[in-house]
Amino acid sequence: MDLGQSLKLAAEAFTRQAGTFFVATLVQMVAVGAVCAVFWLIATPIAPVVGAVTYGLVLGGQARMGLTVISNEAIGTADAFDSLKRPLDCIVVGLALQAGALLFGVGVLITNVLFLFAPVLVAEGEDFASALGRSKDLAMENLGAVLLFVLVIAGINAVVVGATCGFGLAVSLPFTMLATIRVYHQLVGTPPPDVSIAPPRMSTPPSARPSSRP
Repeated sequence: MDLGQSLKLAAEAFTRQAGTFFVATLVQMVAVGAVCAVFWLIATPIAPVVGAVTYGLVLGGQARMGLTVISNEAIGTADAFDSLKRPLDCIVVGLALQAGALLFGVGVLITNVLFLFAPVLVAEGEDFASALGRSKDLAMENLGAVLLFVLVIAGINAVVVGATCGFGLAVSLPFTMLATIRVYHQLVGTPPPDVSIAPPRMSTPPSARPSSRP
């Protein structure tokens, strides 16, 4: 896996529709914050549960936007809420990614590695069971590369979000999903729609080369 290439292609995809990504993600953040605030006021004990549930919906919307942009199509703010069309699959995947929190720090790392690609697979049409299973298999087959990617992305998010008092999440979140999609395409060997791959150059056999002799 070429991590540098994945990050570069993710950055290129983000810049193509950076404004829409930023606004759509900001709207997501405001919507989630508003829902959590309401539950915090009326039912404080379950507010953290609501936050955990909305996490999967956010990732589902981000995956849909990322796949759409990589397919050379335009996105809109409504795409950030595409996950509401399949809420159960997105919620279960989001909870699976967070399940490692029960085992403290190392557990979160494990679940984020194993189920990294599940939101992308759900956005492509698979149910949560198939998405979680395929993601786990793909991660285990490429454990070192996927672990490195998760650690690098975690570092990028920590720097960006920390340096911007949280507002950078509107940039780092869609970038993270785009990078995840790029890595997924690399690992499964599927050329992404927006990246043209030139055919290998064929060397000219000596017999077919023009002679320089008079």
